[in-house]
Amino acid sequence: MARETAEAGPQSVAEAKRAVEESRERISDTLDTLEDRLRSEKERLARKADVLRPVREHARARPLLVLGVAFGAGLLLGRLGGGGEEADDDYEPSSRRRGSLVRDLRNQLVGALLAAVAEGVTNRIAGRARPVREEAE
Repeated sequence: MARETAEAGPQSVAEAKRAVEESRERISDTLDTLEDRLRSEKERLARKADVLRPVREHARARPLLVLGVAFGAGLLLGRLGGGGEEADDDYEPSSRRRGSLVRDLRNQLVGALLAAVAEGVTNRIAGRARPVREEAE
């Protein structure tokens, strides 16, 4: 039985080297395939985990609409949170705390939307400036 196994293997050093090279190539190809799969899966998961991506894409496509929505949301949250400058002498501390949380939420929301709009406008301007620069050259 040991003789059959020995006969099935390489008969010379050159055949053994060739067999090792072929095995090394197969392993390398398999590792490359696995690496590509892992990279694409990582990118897919990163896109899926990016919850603000739809907002940024929409802001890039329609920056003025998003700016209007952000403005309206800011006004609405400002009214809900008592965002006016007038002092209220008979306020309750708990309502003041609630108003502060709403103001913080409003500020974060408006900040994120304005950042997305600014990025969209910047990208749109950069996209239009590129052809002008190419024509000038």
